[in-house]
Amino acid sequence: MPVFMNPLAFYAGIALLALVGIYMFRRRSANTKVSTLMFFTNVKTPAKGGQKLTRPQTPLILLLELLILSLLIIAAADPRAVSSNKLVPLIIVLDDSCSMSAGKDSNARQRAIEFLDSSIFKRDIYRISLIKAGVHPEFLGRRDMNRFEARQWLKNWTCYSPNADINQAIQLAAESFRQSIPIMVLTDQKSEQKTGENIIWNSFGRPMANLAITDASRYALGDTDRIFVEFSNFASESSKLKADIIDKSKNVLLDSQNMEIGPGSVRRVRFNLEETSSTLQVIIKSDQVGFDNSLWLLPVRKPPIRALIGKVPKFLRQLLKKTIESAENAQLVNSDPQIVFSTSGKNEFTDFETWQFSFKIATNPVLLQGNIAVERTHPLCRGLPEVEARWAVDADNPAEGYPVLSIGDINLLSIIKSVSGRTKLVMNYTPDYSSLHQDNFWPVLFWNLFDWRQKSVIGPTENNYRSGMQAKLNLDISSEEIYIERPDKTKTSIPVWGGAASVDLDQTGIYTLKTDENIWQLAVNILSSSESDLRNLFSTKKLSDIKTSHLLKHSRDVRWWMLLPAVLLLLLHQWLLSRRRQIHVY
Repeated sequence: MPVFMNPLAFYAGIALLALVGIYMFRRRSANTKVSTLMFFTNVKTPAKGGQKLTRPQTPLILLLELLILSLLIIAAADPRAVSSNKLVPLIIVLDDSCSMSAGKDSNARQRAIEFLDSSIFKRDIYRISLIKAGVHPEFLGRRDMNRFEARQWLKNWTCYSPNADINQAIQLAAESFRQSIPIMVLTDQKSEQKTGENIIWNSFGRPMANLAITDASRYALGDTDRIFVEFSNFASESSKLKADIIDKSKNVLLDSQNMEIGPGSVRRVRFNLEETSSTLQVIIKSDQVGFDNSLWLLPVRKPPIRALIGKVPKFLRQLLKKTIESAENAQLVNSDPQIVFSTSGKNEFTDFETWQFSFKIATNPVLLQGNIAVERTHPLCRGLPEVEARWAVDADNPAEGYPVLSIGDINLLSIIKSVSGRTKLVMNYTPDYSSLHQDNFWPVLFWNLFDWRQKSVIGPTENNYRSGMQAKLNLDISSEEIYIERPDKTKTSIPVWGGAASVDLDQTGIYTLKTDENIWQLAVNILSSSESDLRNLFSTKKLSDIKTSHLLKHSRDVRWWMLLPAVLLLLLHQWLLSRRRQIHVY
């Protein structure tokens, strides 16, 4: 397909109208007085131009002249041929942040697609690669797509991300392709740094005022849940906030907020929610930008871990009972436990989901001397204080499993995981000669243990997330896939590997996750002040196209396609004129 490097030359087409005018406006032969007609017998006087419209007298000559002039004009436009196997490579970076979808009638995403339709997709000369710039950049479709494939993949440009790392997307393009390939950025922001020669930065944003929910939290506080919500006004003048707080579990209106928020100001609302098992929704009703006007908060309290005390000495049984009863995240049970405490090295329960915590009690205990090595990155050791108590151990205890507490080559607390997924913890501790259970180290250790066990229960580790995060799920070792229904009602499934799965949360709203036996929900909110601030959106005055140098590298000069026929037609034109002339001797 030809590409014209000098399209302004087509303005010379006005000369075609002038040529037609010369032929259309002609006068008849003029009368001339002579002394004799002897020398004018076979002479035909040519017509002259004039103002009277007549029928063309030489249509074939006119056609040839129009063709010659048209070919010369096309040659002056510098045509270049781009073959199907040598298309011009182009990388398009798409800003996937939520601000690209902001706008009641039109938004930056729609304007960017219209620009692509009018400047890129209308010409079949590009091989296009799409990179979606969100929290992490990713390719849309395959590389080097034609214009029709690229246009279809734009449906996956949803603009749900809480931010767009465009620099990282450009870096991905630079690492994946040659540096000479042009990169076209479609965004609503102004470039914060000087772009390279091969980067074409196009912005489609329009500044807007916006009311938004920019922060929120829900946490357990005694018998109630404490709720915190922050509203922000990103405008140059005061705005009226109208918002409803709804208990979605019972579909009951809990409160209505009606307040004035100054320009660039925030207002914070705090209250207690007695129904700790309820799903909460906050909706702003006085704003047109929709992506940050809704907030979902699911219950945050997880059921306490069911702990059972097995075969242990009397003193240790009383100690463990007191420890479990004082912990808010555990409860003492007689059956169906999630963790079992014993002094036996054997598994007392066949359920693979039941953890075993085994105490190694020494017959000839040894008191520790020296510093204890702590694996601070493990959930069991989070916030552990220094040991300032006696710790009697079995020095002959075999070093097996993964040690999280140790001294020298002696494991004090180790974790053993079998191939089948069974979890066992071994604590090298002799309570009769130790005072560790009287130190503040003891309750912190067991609170961490129950908290870690809670986060290992089948299901998601958390219920409330920010957009762009990744949800971790603990699943049965036999599970093969998990089914996901996103807030936009699209349904997908992802494989489960080793009893665990991760779900990318790129939309705001409620996610529904299902397996063959369980169902869970996750709440995802945008909560981004930088993304909700639409006052500095930017639009370029001139949308740049691909530079001439890039097209010259992937095309060949075909002006001779026009000049050679023009020369041949010119020779034909002269031959026809010579045949029309009569030879006279005077």
